[in-house]
Amino acid sequence: LAIRGALDRVERLLMNFLKTKDETIKKGLKRQISLLDQFDNHYQRKEYAMFPIMEKKGITAPPKVMWGVHDQIRDLYKDFKKSLENGQANVVEEFIIVRDELLEMIQKEENILIPMVEQVFHVDDWEMIASQSPEYGYCIVKPEKEWAVKKDFAPVKAKAHLDEEGDIPLSTGSLSLKQLNLILNLLPMELSFVDHNNIVKYYNEGNGKEKIFKRTPSAIGRDVILCHPPKVHETVLNIFEQLKSKQKEKEEMWFKKDGLMVHVTYHAVWDEEGNYVGCLEYVQNIQSLVDHFNQA
Repeated sequence: LAIRGALDRVERLLMNFLKTKDETIKKGLKRQISLLDQFDNHYQRKEYAMFPIMEKKGITAPPKVMWGVHDQIRDLYKDFKKSLENGQANVVEEFIIVRDELLEMIQKEENILIPMVEQVFHVDDWEMIASQSPEYGYCIVKPEKEWAVKKDFAPVKAKAHLDEEGDIPLSTGSLSLKQLNLILNLLPMELSFVDHNNIVKYYNEGNGKEKIFKRTPSAIGRDVILCHPPKVHETVLNIFEQLKSKQKEKEEMWFKKDGLMVHVTYHAVWDEEGNYVGCLEYVQNIQSLVDHFNQA
């Protein structure tokens, strides 16, 4: 309902602004567009909080298809905003296209997605989604009340045993479970470990700063391929196959995201006998390094 309302207001203000070129109307239009921007929060919550639960219950095809459409809508929305910013003549056509796609997605959610999940989701599933929702933000309307959220959805196995035994023996020294968690979360990078079957086993929570790639407990136990948008599934699968087969020890990539230069590394992990144990992914914001280099 909120997205429909925002679309109606954007359309009305857009048409009035194009006719009048009134700056006051333009300010109102920008405010409404900033609200409409939040549809992406809704899509991210579906992709990273709802879809993993669906997959675990055997519903695999609909999430993949819907995620692909999400990305198409994101691209169309970017085209519309770019056309508006540049004052292009086709801005109305661009808006109508994205409006119709957003409305069609609402229809799919109401007529397909919601009836599908309400048949199989348990209250614990909704509590898990609620616990992860603040990570992605809300879409125009924030909930008035909080769920009675349960904690520790993905507890560390044998935690009580580790607490009793004390330090965890490592190859060079030992650390308590608390120390290990604090150290991993303090590292200036986002870590994820994927096992030899491509299953996500761990990610660090970070040191309180905004994450480049948001991760929530629903990722644990999920196929890493499904944690990515469908348009890059083949690329990600190819990377992991090359790491497993020892064609590569690691794969690195750099790209811009939200004005930041991001460095991502997929590094194969091998045991003493040369067996593939899994992959350690680490993501770093290297914008400060780039800025320093440019100033030097």
